[in-house]
Amino acid sequence: MTTAGTMDSSEATASSTRKAAEEGRQCCQILLAGLGPLARRVIPALEGEGLEHTAFRRPPDALEAAGTANPELAVVGVSLPGWDPLSFLEELSTTNPHLQILFLCDRAEVGFALEALKRGAHDILPPPHPVASILLRVRMLQAKRRIGSPHPPDAGSPPQPSLLVDPESKAVQLRGTTIRLTAREFSVLDRLIQADGSPVSREAILSDVWGEAQESPAVLDATVHRLRRKLEDEPSSPRVVTTVRGRGYRIDLQVATNGLSAPKA
Repeated sequence: MTTAGTMDSSEATASSTRKAAEEGRQCCQILLAGLGPLARRVIPALEGEGLEHTAFRRPPDALEAAGTANPELAVVGVSLPGWDPLSFLEELSTTNPHLQILFLCDRAEVGFALEALKRGAHDILPPPHPVASILLRVRMLQAKRRIGSPHPPDAGSPPQPSLLVDPESKAVQLRGTTIRLTAREFSVLDRLIQADGSPVSREAILSDVWGEAQESPAVLDATVHRLRRKLEDEPSSPRVVTTVRGRGYRIDLQVATNGLSAPKA
């Protein structure tokens, strides 16, 4: 497996990619390009989920791999030496029209996001870029790709994500079933996801979600209780939204990604 932190040269990366393609096997499940320093956090997270990947420093090598190594998904940032990100998206999409592309843009501008979608991106994640959100978007794109495929996924394919959260549409799915959350419930869940699995204090959540409303911690606790009833297999023994004594609440990313049962009827 080749990563941004371990490759000796871009030429070596391209060579190994060509060799894999010539051998007739899939070189990488996920192609990474233009992530820059973010790669140091994204790569270990992908490895922790058992997702094969190849990272590229040079955009031309990434384009060559897209056309020869048959990746199913690409995660693209803006650290693309010599390339405009939008032009790279367009070229990547042209090189492999079946490739699902997640674009980690560097600005929260609607016009820029729309242009990225026109150029070939299938999903946009504006800053900040918490690893939890990237993993969820990757799983969502994988699920969409397999739903649209005429062939069922291989038995060895990674399991479908248990919990899917879309910050833009505020949609939440649990094992394919839409879960209806109130605006506050969604905001609390999103705030925990943004923390990448780290505990978030009650005070921080109240400040970020309720703002100047100055609600008491009891209101937050009641909101979390409702969240657990909707998301947990056993709300009295939560595994997704957990309490860290003395530190607040956290979301267990491993359980949220793969460890939940189907929602109860």
